[in-house]
Amino acid sequence: MKSLPIALIMMAALATAMPAAAQMKGGKKGHSQDTTQPKKKVDEKGYKSALDRIPDQKFDPWSKVR
Repeated sequence: MKSLPIALIMMAALATAMPAAAQMKGGKKGHSQDTTQPKKKVDEKGYKSALDRIPDQKFDPWSKVR
């Protein structure tokens, strides 16, 4: 009689562990990233000119309350 509850507990533990084990598998068969693409070069002149074109704005958090 005592073996039946123990068997049910063991089956429940195995049933909950199986999906986690299935998610951990994959290795090289799973999703792989393509590392053959070259990295983009940062255009320093374009970045600095874009920052210069942004207007300086004063922020007033109480503007709509007044």
